Amino acid sequence: MNFSNNNINANKLNQYYGVNYDFLTDNTPQTYEHQLGMKVALNHDVKLKKAFSLNAGGELGFNYFHNRWNNAQLSDNAMANINPHITFKYEEYFIKIGFDALLHFQHLEKTKFHFYPDIEARLHIVPHIFTFYAGLDGGLKRNSYLLFMRENPYLSDIVNLGFTDEKAKVYAGIQLGISRSLSIGAGASFGFYSGKPFFINDTLQKFFMQTQDTMRELYLNNTFNIVEDRSNHLNIHFDLRYQYKNQLWLTLNLDYNYYKLSVDLLEAWYKPVFIAEFDISYLLLEKFLFGVDLYMHTGAKYPEFINGNIAPKTMKAVFDFNFSFEYIWSKRLSFFANVNNFAYQRNYFYHDYPSQRINCLIGVKYNFGGEAIGKK
Repeated sequence: MNFSNNNINANKLNQYYGVNYDFLTDNTPQTYEHQLGMKVALNHDVKLKKAFSLNAGGELGFNYFHNRWNNAQLSDNAMANINPHITFKYEEYFIKIGFDALLHFQHLEKTKFHFYPDIEARLHIVPHIFTFYAGLDGGLKRNSYLLFMRENPYLSDIVNLGFTDEKAKVYAGIQLGISRSLSIGAGASFGFYSGKPFFINDTLQKFFMQTQDTMRELYLNNTFNIVEDRSNHLNIHFDLRYQYKNQLWLTLNLDYNYYKLSVDLLEAWYKPVFIAEFDISYLLLEKFLFGVDLYMHTGAKYPEFINGNIAPKTMKAVFDFNFSFEYIWSKRLSFFANVNNFAYQRNYFYHDYPSQRINCLIGVKYNFGGEAIGKK
């Protein structure tokens, strides 16, 4: 559930107000999570000279988490942050200076203070054609039950819900406007993390099977726990975008990831090294929107348990091909159908957990306000 109110006017204060609430439970009513978030963003443009402008503003945020695991209630957690910033623009130069100050209320008693820089510089070497950017930031994120379940639905009954502290992240990149229709981007980032979560098979769950003479003890290894570790993460990204009029859209994204861990983990379990995505969308007669999505990742490793020891093994590459169709009845109403994994691949995002070979989704969309339905 989300609610927001956004007002943007060049001559007035730009305002954004948002409230969101999430609730998640599993097949046992004793396990659940409540999450309440609120956000306010304000900023204002100031014209100082003909070629010089300034934007001043900031954000206020609050998030509250309440969890319970099988009659064992966890301590509530809350976070409040303020993120002021000032942006200067002068001809081809763009500089943003700010910070993110955050208070973390653990057990609603202990309070921890975190401070992160929020700095970015852009240089439009050739306006609208060649841009270079670089920045420094960071942040603290609550590892919620909802986010974990969206990424991996095979979690154990009780998982470790901690905090990921992105102590600092430096990034830089370029953007090239080859033409009005074609653009290319490339960049890299390097972050320093504490408490970064990784999935690992749960080796403690077991059951007893009665044989003719004895009772055998078998370990399942069929669910996952969360293990946190200190990590350095390098990401190298490349993207290509092409648009022909308001009919054809092509998007290519390539990512390379490298994780350097501390002594707690051997590998960044289930994290792919290379990810590729290719999307095609075509709008026919302004009524029929066709889409094809191609996804591939490779290099992920899983732990194999042999006589109490862990041996890293490389998983097979994942190839996921999806097709979508949307009939735009009006600016507000449309009907859609999605066919996922239509190539009928047996993909393994997690070891011994094959994905559905093919699945379909049919539905309707109605927009009550804002921008009209259709490809942007």
